[in-house]
Amino acid sequence: MTLPPYRKEYFLRVPGFALCWLGAWLESRAADSVIISEFMAANVRTLASEQRRFDDWIELRNMGSNAVNLEGWSLTDNRRGPRQWVFPATNLPSNGHLLVWATGKDRRTAGAPLHANFKLSAAGEYLALVRPDGSVASEFAPKYPPQSPDVSYGFVPNKTEPAFFVAPTPDKANESATNLPGPLIRSVSHTPDFLKSNEAVTVTVRVSPFLGPVTNVTLWWRAMFHRETNILMTDGGNGVRTTTIPAGKSAEGQILRRRDGAACQGCPLRRARRQSIPRSCRRAAKRPRSLRGRQLSRTLRKK
Repeated sequence: MTLPPYRKEYFLRVPGFALCWLGAWLESRAADSVIISEFMAANVRTLASEQRRFDDWIELRNMGSNAVNLEGWSLTDNRRGPRQWVFPATNLPSNGHLLVWATGKDRRTAGAPLHANFKLSAAGEYLALVRPDGSVASEFAPKYPPQSPDVSYGFVPNKTEPAFFVAPTPDKANESATNLPGPLIRSVSHTPDFLKSNEAVTVTVRVSPFLGPVTNVTLWWRAMFHRETNILMTDGGNGVRTTTIPAGKSAEGQILRRRDGAACQGCPLRRARRQSIPRSCRRAAKRPRSLRGRQLSRTLRKK
């Protein structure tokens, strides 16, 4: 029978060893789908372990369609030691989650709560999931950013860049969070670097969309512990927003504090950490200590 011109069929004899290699290749492709989906390095009251302790935790997620046996896989916070903590024989089903407590206790009994032999640093450090062959499956390199109490850090499906979750979802899909991440604040700068009392401050923020277009960026600021004031920042294009804090809003020697927040359509507000703007100030001369109480009476007796 003659096949139509738009269709051709080919028959190929494949040797047995090639089928074995193909099976191993397909298994490795399935293993590529296991990632560190979320972790918390400053667990204060979010989730308690089986010992009723609020320890830090690391969550794995199988993003693929096939189950993966994690035996021989490892977690590490040391780039030079990829096999720092090795998993026991544990099957992770498709779209399944696995929680590992970062307590430093090294507990690897299959079917029981797992505890890695290292802890997480809230200041930021390297963290990776490594395959049995030594290749990296998922990592935060060179290190993840500083972490805030009860805020997790991880991935949303179809996004290659991690984000903070103010509503963590341990052992659940990150996209099910009640408060999904807002826009990404890339950098914040101000001029002049050192402020004088008669100078205005220009604050510049670089922000990029994450789950939706950026709708607005707001600056909150205050002098010392006075009431906080907010200003809507001006869109300068290419993700740059600027605004100016008027001159004379703080006296010499006072601290001017500021923080920034960005919002997108259908997303919550994303806020940067509160920072202080350094001020030029004169060093006050030391005043002599006054003699009081017993010191004064001893001085009089000596005279």
